Amino acid sequence: MRIETLRRSEILLDQRLGEIDVQSNDLHLRRGRLEDRVAEAAQFLYQTSSVDMVELLLTAPNLGELSTRIEIMERVSQQQTTVLMESYRTETQLDHLQQQLQAKREELATTTAQLELASEELQQYFIDVSEEYLALEEKLAALAAQKAAAAARELEAVENKAGDDSNPDSLNTSSSKHQSRLGDADVNGMACPVAGVNSFIDSWGFPRSGGRTHEGTDMMAAFGTSVVAIVDGTITFEGYGTSAGNWLILSGDDGNSYWYMHNRENVLSGGPVQAGQKIATVGDTGNATGGPPHVHFEYHPGGGGPINPYSILSSIC
Repeated sequence: MRIETLRRSEILLDQRLGEIDVQSNDLHLRRGRLEDRVAEAAQFLYQTSSVDMVELLLTAPNLGELSTRIEIMERVSQQQTTVLMESYRTETQLDHLQQQLQAKREELATTTAQLELASEELQQYFIDVSEEYLALEEKLAALAAQKAAAAARELEAVENKAGDDSNPDSLNTSSSKHQSRLGDADVNGMACPVAGVNSFIDSWGFPRSGGRTHEGTDMMAAFGTSVVAIVDGTITFEGYGTSAGNWLILSGDDGNSYWYMHNRENVLSGGPVQAGQKIATVGDTGNATGGPPHVHFEYHPGGGGPINPYSILSSIC
């Protein structure tokens, strides 16, 4: 999905900007120390410039002092050269980093703008498709009602024709029809966590802010779309986190835990639920604020650490 690719690029660019900032700050500190050393060397030259170097050497009381003065002068000259060269290299590195920083900031701004546009386009797509789906669902419901009414009339006609001597028990009056809808549990007792048109890819392990990696599946959907219980179970946690935003934990009757994050709102705060029952709505809370609305869904077998939920979601959504 293009949005996930853009999100990944945005995160990597942001991390690179952080690294460049650290390197730039280190070089600024280094330049400050070098400037102090250059100032000290300049001050020494100023203080000794009024003294005749030949006189300084000739006034040495002995050969040992003469040797010491010559050595000091040589060291000062070498130190000045080293400091100036190191200062030049530092300035060059700093200029290069500043250019990198500016280029990465421009690239990040472009990527962020592209991400916002792609998010808006995806939201409009979800809205359009959802409207089409609802219209189709209404038509299917009306058709199912017509078929049910026709079947009832046919059954009534058969019963009237049979009369009082007929045996109702011999008639096959059972009809097991189920109009499949998003949000209903399938034959395995599981329901797609997002009860509406949605889109997701296998983004397990993708980079995230702060050096983290992705430990779930981001299910994109229209803002406010119903979020439902994937299995029968109990809502054992409901709250708000700085990163997770509004989130829930569903402890399934199957012994596994399912986490739902970045919800617009949590509809339930606790208690038992059935597969397909509405528990929240799709949003962008927490550190997803301003990004494409989605549910960050995690699968924790046996209530332990998370594993990739993509295969489960792709089989039921």
